[in-house]
Order: sequence, then structure tokens, then C-alpha cells
Amino acid sequence: MKVLIHSNGPHVPSGYGKQARLAGRILRELGHEVAFSCFSGLGGQPIRWDGHTLFPSGMYDYSPDTVVPHALTMGADLVIPIMDFHKLAPAARQWQQARPRR
Repeated sequence: MKVLIHSNGPHVPSGYGKQARLAGRILRELGHEVAFSCFSGLGGQPIRWDGHTLFPSGMYDYSPDTVVPHALTMGADLVIPIMDFHKLAPAARQWQQARPRR
């Protein structure tokens, strides 16, 4: 499974950064492909870090403008936000439009 973690970058020494790093490590050990959508700790362009792709922050606080594009670019099967989830409310319409129709 492809998993995108949306949080502080896993290289950031904050509480959320440490939790993102730990979650990424566990998911990778379970055989999943893990990338990070970093709303802090990385700007500009994607980089590789510890075998993971790290996507950069967006224009808005907590990057609700980039989480959906990052998930689509990666082909993520699951997005795990490690943050105050309500900050992603502005991305709700993008989520609805990106969701496969059944």
C-alpha cells in the first residue's frame, strides 16, 4: 500500500515530526511505501530523505493546498494526517473531487 503522511517533516525535531518519523518507519517495516507531505520543514521541491520522498509545504498554513496534489502525485492509497486535523478543512472540496466515483 502507498501511504502519504501529512505532518511536520520527519526530519523536524518537533513532537509531530518525531511521530511522523516513527509512523513512517513502522509502516515501511510492514512493507508499505511511505512518503511525507511536509507542512513544515521543507519548501521548494521534493527531496529524498532516509529512503522516503518528502514533498514540500504549500502557500497556506498546514498546507491544505498541497496535500491532495501530493497524494495524487504519489498515487497514495491512504493519507494519514499527523496534525490538528481541522486545519485541513480547506482541502475538503479537493478531496471530494479527487475521490474515485463508484
